[in-house]
Amino acid sequence: MDLPLTSSLPLAIGPLSIVNVALQCHPIVYLTAAKVAERLGIPYIHSLRSSLSMESLDRGCHQSTERWMELFPFEDADILRSLVSRAGLCRFSTLFLTIGESTTLPPSIIGDPMRGKQSIHSPDLEEISPGGFPRSTHPRFLLEDPGRITRAIEVIRSRSELPIVLNVPIEQHTLSLDTLPVDAICLTIDEYTLFHDYIAAIKRMQRHSTYKTKVYASGSYFTEQEVDQLISQGVQRVLIDQPIVWGAMIDGFQGITNVLDIYRRKLKAYHR
Repeated sequence: MDLPLTSSLPLAIGPLSIVNVALQCHPIVYLTAAKVAERLGIPYIHSLRSSLSMESLDRGCHQSTERWMELFPFEDADILRSLVSRAGLCRFSTLFLTIGESTTLPPSIIGDPMRGKQSIHSPDLEEISPGGFPRSTHPRFLLEDPGRITRAIEVIRSRSELPIVLNVPIEQHTLSLDTLPVDAICLTIDEYTLFHDYIAAIKRMQRHSTYKTKVYASGSYFTEQEVDQLISQGVQRVLIDQPIVWGAMIDGFQGITNVLDIYRRKLKAYHR
């Protein structure tokens, strides 16, 4: 299935990695980011790590907003099926399957009674797993048995015909990703990888003789020059994360818009 394309701007917002507990407690951050994405005609990627439920995001966004839903390869297939079904009802247009995360998400997401009022939770997961946080497949098992990824994709396909983007960390880019039934691969850089090594990994993926899926790029701190270079290397879309959070902290909607305008001006200059 073709991925939706609503804008010539090859960017997307998210999934937002908000580690500040106080900021995470304010669902308006996610809704504001989604509204900026709607204004620019680019996707907004919503995460299960958000304190804003799928349904609340759906109610707060215009129908035309292109929304992707980040999911994880949970060991319990019923949890994954439930989330996929809800994502469809909430008008998400693409499913963003992230592998390589730890077995559980940060405690701050599901609430820590020792934090008192600072405790937050994920409403999407609380509904389906009230007794505790569900376990996602450990990265080590994914490396030992890549078939687990295929099985997670099969579970998703059994519930939805939406496009699937597989989000993988750079250290797992050597997996046989080209054989997986997904619509795009998003390669995520980490804080220890040099940018030129990241570019080299993307080039290796693109040179693979049987590689036919689209390649996206993700990383918390891409500069406008790095985004420019990624697009010039044939990456179809770059996901912007941490700079969006900084923009929201400085000036809300306008702050996020200003951040994306910086990237847009650089890309416009390149494509003249």
